[in-house]
Amino acid sequence: MLSKNKSNDLNDGDDNLVKEQVEERDQRIRDGLAKIGEEGTAEELIEFYDKNAKEFEETRGLVRSNPGREHLARAVSRAVSDKSARLLECGAGTGAGAEYVFQQGFTNIDALEPSQGMLDIAKIKNIYKHIYCAAFQSDKQLDIQDDTYDALFFSASFLPGHLGVEHLPEMIRILKPGGVIIFNVADKYLLRAEEFKDGKLDSALQSFVEDGRFESVSTERGPYRVQEDCNIYTIYIAK
Repeated sequence: MLSKNKSNDLNDGDDNLVKEQVEERDQRIRDGLAKIGEEGTAEELIEFYDKNAKEFEETRGLVRSNPGREHLARAVSRAVSDKSARLLECGAGTGAGAEYVFQQGFTNIDALEPSQGMLDIAKIKNIYKHIYCAAFQSDKQLDIQDDTYDALFFSASFLPGHLGVEHLPEMIRILKPGGVIIFNVADKYLLRAEEFKDGKLDSALQSFVEDGRFESVSTERGPYRVQEDCNIYTIYIAK
């Protein structure tokens, strides 16, 4: 008969093995995503998310412990005082970010996500009021009216092949005057992504302030994932 301590040791070993296996699978997904984001087409990226949606959600609880989403949700709560405000999560994925925002007391949240596979999982959580299976495009408007939202938020979506500076004009269009955008960008992208590095992102955001489309841009430091930090941007649109 195993002693209690010995039994616990075996259980810990099994848990560690499972975690290692999930981490390997998660890294494979990350590597594939990075490659397509940098070199692939928008259609290939959506196909990748559709194919791996279930794995994204399954691994999230174990190795996607994401303090960045929780920290971003608190930033949303600080920027938007009205808990009934109409919010849109951009690049909503499986709804992981909205879960934390919902916990902050917000109940009027919509989702925008181009992967139907990811949205099929998000729908089950019953967080969103409305769901749009669509993507921001620099040369085409979304099927959303002007001045619809009080705030837009997104975590781990402002990165190569996903959302970028070129999509900000469309975000401004669907936001109410005086609305706010809250998002994070991981250090690895700020340092290495061609469109973000060497201060290019901050300079691009400041140009929107200078031409009057943004009222202000503030930046704070925060966690992104375990042992990985990020910038959190809070942008107020001109009234």
